[in-house]
Amino acid sequence: MPLSADLAAKSVQAAIAAIEIYNKPIFSYREETFSLLMTNAWELLLKAKWLLDRGEVIESLYEMVKIKSGGTKPKENRSGNPISFGLTYLAAAMVEDKKSGLEKAAQDNLLALIEIRDNAAHLINSDL
Repeated sequence: MPLSADLAAKSVQAAIAAIEIYNKPIFSYREETFSLLMTNAWELLLKAKWLLDRGEVIESLYEMVKIKSGGTKPKENRSGNPISFGLTYLAAAMVEDKKSGLEKAAQDNLLALIEIRDNAAHLINSDL
Protein backbone atom coordinates (compact mmCIF):
# COMPACT_ATOMS: atom_id res chain seq x y z
CA MET A 1 0.00 0.00 0.00
CA PRO A 2 1.41 3.44 -0.87
CA LEU A 3 2.50 5.71 1.95
CA SER A 4 -0.14 8.28 0.95
CA ALA A 5 -2.87 5.68 1.54
CA ASP A 6 -1.41 4.79 4.96
CA LEU A 7 -1.30 8.47 5.92
CA ALA A 8 -4.86 9.03 4.71
CA ALA A 9 -6.08 6.04 6.75
CA LYS A 10 -4.32 7.34 9.86
CA SER A 11 -5.83 10.76 9.19
CA VAL A 12 -9.32 9.27 9.26
CA GLN A 13 -8.58 7.47 12.53
CA ALA A 14 -7.24 10.66 14.13
CA ALA A 15 -10.34 12.58 13.01
CA ILE A 16 -12.66 9.89 14.40
CA ALA A 17 -10.78 9.95 17.71
CA ALA A 18 -11.11 13.75 17.83
CA ILE A 19 -14.86 13.56 17.22
CA GLU A 20 -15.34 10.77 19.77
CA ILE A 21 -13.55 12.80 22.44
CA TYR A 22 -15.49 15.94 21.61
CA ASN A 23 -18.81 14.08 21.86
CA LYS A 24 -18.11 12.67 25.34
CA PRO A 25 -20.67 14.09 27.77
CA ILE A 26 -18.17 14.70 30.58
CA PHE A 27 -14.65 15.54 29.45
CA SER A 28 -13.26 18.83 30.73
CA TYR A 29 -10.30 18.97 28.30
CA ARG A 30 -12.47 18.30 25.26
CA GLU A 31 -11.74 21.32 23.04
CA GLU A 32 -8.01 21.08 23.63
CA THR A 33 -7.89 17.34 22.95
CA PHE A 34 -10.08 17.78 19.89
CA SER A 35 -7.76 20.47 18.51
CA LEU A 36 -4.64 18.34 19.10
CA LEU A 37 -6.12 15.30 17.37
CA MET A 38 -7.84 17.18 14.55
CA THR A 39 -4.75 19.19 13.59
CA ASN A 40 -2.88 15.89 13.51
CA ALA A 41 -5.61 14.45 11.26
CA TRP A 42 -5.37 17.42 8.89
CA GLU A 43 -1.58 17.28 8.77
CA LEU A 44 -1.64 13.58 7.90
CA LEU A 45 -4.31 14.21 5.25
CA LEU A 46 -2.36 17.04 3.61
CA LYS A 47 0.83 14.96 3.69
CA ALA A 48 -1.04 12.13 1.99
CA LYS A 49 -2.28 14.50 -0.73
CA TRP A 50 1.19 16.04 -1.10
CA LEU A 51 2.75 12.62 -1.62
CA LEU A 52 0.02 11.49 -4.00
CA ASP A 53 0.50 14.62 -6.13
CA ARG A 54 4.27 14.07 -6.20
CA GLY A 55 4.36 10.43 -7.18
CA GLU A 56 4.89 9.07 -3.66
CA VAL A 57 8.38 10.62 -3.46
CA ILE A 58 8.89 10.77 0.31
CA GLU A 59 11.75 13.26 -0.03
CA SER A 60 9.26 15.81 -1.39
CA LEU A 61 7.91 16.06 2.17
CA TYR A 62 11.26 16.80 3.79
CA GLU A 63 12.82 20.12 4.68
CA MET A 64 16.18 20.04 2.91
CA VAL A 65 19.52 21.60 3.88
CA LYS A 66 22.64 22.16 1.78
CA ILE A 67 25.67 20.06 2.50
CA LYS A 68 29.35 20.86 1.94
CA SER A 69 29.57 18.74 -1.21
CA GLY A 70 27.02 21.04 -2.85
CA GLY A 71 24.04 18.72 -2.65
CA THR A 72 21.17 18.62 -0.21
CA LYS A 73 19.96 16.25 2.45
CA PRO A 74 16.92 16.17 4.73
CA LYS A 75 17.14 18.37 7.80
CA GLU A 76 17.07 16.19 10.93
CA ASN A 77 15.36 16.56 14.29
CA ARG A 78 16.96 15.87 17.67
CA SER A 79 16.38 12.13 17.19
CA GLY A 80 18.06 12.10 13.80
CA ASN A 81 14.82 11.65 11.85
CA PRO A 82 14.05 13.77 8.77
CA ILE A 83 11.92 16.84 9.46
CA SER A 84 8.86 16.94 7.25
CA PHE A 85 6.86 20.00 6.28
CA GLY A 86 4.22 20.97 8.82
CA LEU A 87 0.55 21.72 8.51
CA THR A 88 0.86 25.49 8.02
CA TYR A 89 3.46 25.09 5.24
CA LEU A 90 1.49 22.40 3.44
CA ALA A 91 -1.79 24.32 3.66
CA ALA A 92 -0.20 27.52 2.34
CA ALA A 93 1.54 25.69 -0.50
CA MET A 94 -1.65 23.87 -1.46
CA VAL A 95 -3.74 27.04 -1.43
CA GLU A 96 -1.19 28.62 -3.80
CA ASP A 97 -1.41 25.55 -6.08
CA LYS A 98 -4.92 25.92 -7.50
CA LYS A 99 -4.81 22.31 -8.76
CA SER A 100 -4.53 20.97 -5.19
CA GLY A 101 -8.18 21.64 -4.38
CA LEU A 102 -7.51 23.27 -1.00
CA GLU A 103 -9.30 26.59 -0.72
CA LYS A 104 -8.30 29.68 1.27
CA ALA A 105 -11.31 29.31 3.57
CA ALA A 106 -10.08 25.85 4.60
CA GLN A 107 -6.63 27.27 5.32
CA ASP A 108 -8.17 30.05 7.44
CA ASN A 109 -10.13 27.49 9.47
CA LEU A 110 -7.00 25.38 9.90
CA LEU A 111 -5.10 28.40 11.21
CA ALA A 112 -7.85 29.01 13.79
CA LEU A 113 -7.71 25.35 14.85
CA ILE A 114 -3.91 25.54 15.08
CA GLU A 115 -4.18 28.57 17.37
CA ILE A 116 -6.42 26.61 19.75
CA ARG A 117 -4.01 23.67 19.57
CA ASP A 118 -0.94 25.81 20.22
CA ASN A 119 -2.54 27.50 23.23
CA ALA A 120 -3.61 24.12 24.61
CA ALA A 121 -0.21 22.50 24.08
CA HIS A 122 1.95 25.38 25.30
CA LEU A 123 -0.08 27.06 28.03
CA ILE A 124 -3.85 27.30 28.39
CA ASN A 125 -6.94 28.26 26.47
CA SER A 126 -9.05 30.86 28.24
CA ASP A 127 -12.82 30.41 28.39
CA LEU A 128 -14.94 32.82 26.40
